[in-house]
Amino acid sequence: VLEWLPDLQRWAQLVARYLKPGGKFYMVEFHPFVGMLDDDVGQRIEYDYFFSPEPIRSEEQGSYADPEADFSHTSYVWAHSLGETVTALISAGLRLEFLHEFPYSVYNCWRFLEESAPGEYEIVDSKHAMPLMFSIRATR
Repeated sequence: VLEWLPDLQRWAQLVARYLKPGGKFYMVEFHPFVGMLDDDVGQRIEYDYFFSPEPIRSEEQGSYADPEADFSHTSYVWAHSLGETVTALISAGLRLEFLHEFPYSVYNCWRFLEESAPGEYEIVDSKHAMPLMFSIRATR
């Protein structure tokens, strides 16, 4: 979801604004490392890790809800590092309780993933564990 937002500072300010004092914010998201990988191969770096004001533009077929749907569209996404995400939340006045990284995805949304355990998908033929998801909990 974060890749569809051009400004994480504004996003984090909205999170803090609507969170009651003492309230907890929890999110699970794809790790920004995955955004660097070639969409077809998975083990080749294709995109930048760090933010650029210019979005990454791509022509897409189908959607994440139905990859086989007869639907084409132009997609625009922004790269946000893990540091940028954490810093945005802290700058908005939230206190970080934890940050966890996971070597799997719970969603099989790339051609380069295969199921390694029930509900866990990892990069095919990878010799190394790579971060595919992360979770953050913060309080106001």
